[in-house]
Amino acid sequence: MVVDGTTEFTGSESDKAQSTIGKAGQNPKLAVSLSSLRVEESNRLRASVGVDGAVKTRGAEVFVALALDHAESQVSRGENAGRNLSHVGVVTKLEKIGTFRAGEKFSKEVEFKIDPANSGKFRLVAFVQESGMGRVLGAAEHSIAGR
Repeated sequence: MVVDGTTEFTGSESDKAQSTIGKAGQNPKLAVSLSSLRVEESNRLRASVGVDGAVKTRGAEVFVALALDHAESQVSRGENAGRNLSHVGVVTKLEKIGTFRAGEKFSKEVEFKIDPANSGKFRLVAFVQESGMGRVLGAAEHSIAGR
């Protein structure tokens, strides 16, 4: 598990996870918004991403991810051979959509083609991360019902 892009540990360490997430929640964050979400007849998802705030940063990148709420896989090899595994938040697309500079507002329209074979629910996630492998400065998520 990685929290805020800076602290890494095994996800089964529940005490450390709760402590680290609690501390990260106290840090100032950028206001990230997702608005005007719509799924069009052409299986295209359109949305507007906005970022605003006064968090000090040396430069940050804005990303958008499209993720399936649920997926399953049949494992044929390895230690899980023969098992059917369930997954949540499976990212199908991840794109860098721009750069955020402290003291400026950021706004951009995004578009994703949705695979009609994945008719379940999706989520769109926008997040801002310091350049490189820096800390996460803000995030937003919105659920989208599939077609």
